[in-house]
Amino acid sequence: MPRLSSKTIRHNICIDELRTKGAIVYDYEGIVTFVSFVSDDFEVTYIYHSNPDNTYNLERFKPLVMDLGVFHAEEIVVDTISEDLAGFVNAAHSRNFETFLELDTKLSTLVSLFENLFINYNVDKEKLDELGAEIVDMQNHILDVKSASKQIYVKD
Repeated sequence: MPRLSSKTIRHNICIDELRTKGAIVYDYEGIVTFVSFVSDDFEVTYIYHSNPDNTYNLERFKPLVMDLGVFHAEEIVVDTISEDLAGFVNAAHSRNFETFLELDTKLSTLVSLFENLFINYNVDKEKLDELGAEIVDMQNHILDVKSASKQIYVKD
């Protein structure tokens, strides 16, 4: 009978916990794990992988792409997924959910355009300064909208 490491046992416990919460989990040798929650309203999908230094990178890639961080324990990854998912369950009931997703897609496209500009073009400093000012204006506008809006979800 093969002997399991404590890391493998903890990993299996984390996978079982995610499945108990309703996740569809695809695990590849304990190195890369895909976690998906599907409902009638939306789907939220995550990927996390273990690193050589025994940390875990976690990303949400559906419906909104977001790097959720690097964690020192897989149990914290499971907790972070649970908290993030709870926010989406709450947000899915908003009448503006689809509009929010559409705006996020536009922002993601904007990031890709900016990266393409950075990698493939020699842009004048004054043009970069103009873009920087517009980005700051957008950040400030988002903060203004946030402060003028009623908060509907607070993490425990």
